[in-house]
Amino acid sequence: MDYLIYIVLLFEFAAAISATVYYKKYKATPLKWILPLLWYIAINEFACHILLAPYRFEILYNFYEVIVCLGLLIITRLHLSHHIRIAIANVLIVISAIAFTITAITQDPFKDWPVYSFTLSTILIIIALTLYLVEQLRSNKIGAYSRDIFLWVSIGFLIFHISYPVIMFSRYFLVTDSVFLYEAIFLIQFIAVIACYGTIAFGFYRGVHSATSIRRTL
Repeated sequence: MDYLIYIVLLFEFAAAISATVYYKKYKATPLKWILPLLWYIAINEFACHILLAPYRFEILYNFYEVIVCLGLLIITRLHLSHHIRIAIANVLIVISAIAFTITAITQDPFKDWPVYSFTLSTILIIIALTLYLVEQLRSNKIGAYSRDIFLWVSIGFLIFHISYPVIMFSRYFLVTDSVFLYEAIFLIQFIAVIACYGTIAFGFYRGVHSATSIRRTL
């Protein structure tokens, strides 16, 4: 099933390329920071799964968790407008930074994969993205927000972060020699990643503006 890795990489690069092609749609908004983040994700995955596949560079995965988690939290916070939700997002960012700092002190980032900080970061991202979606659902202009690029980006990353911890914990803690079960878990992971980055890539094509530009026109 190694060929599925190439399909996953294709979708990750497709999301980054789509963000690049349609950059003019959102370059004057906080969403502009999603462009380097998507390229980082694609290039890091390519390096880990293709270029450095024979080796175990845990440090790359650890940096990945820190950059992606804090990046998504900060970008999401910049898209919030209600002061209470902004305050909650700020707390989530601080918690994430503290958790990663503690992990860096207590574990060897070159050898250990941070299972617990990864789980915490996933929960924090889900909470932050949910805050954004709630804010849009409470808006009277939900029809306009359906063309908001970040709405699609949020949905894509929610798909990934809701499903991926279950997949990873199943892989790490499920004691079984069943090849069928292992392949089933891998297939679920494959579908989740494809759905995530496929949704994001489509969002840059489908969207015509960002939340900040919408608010200026309301």
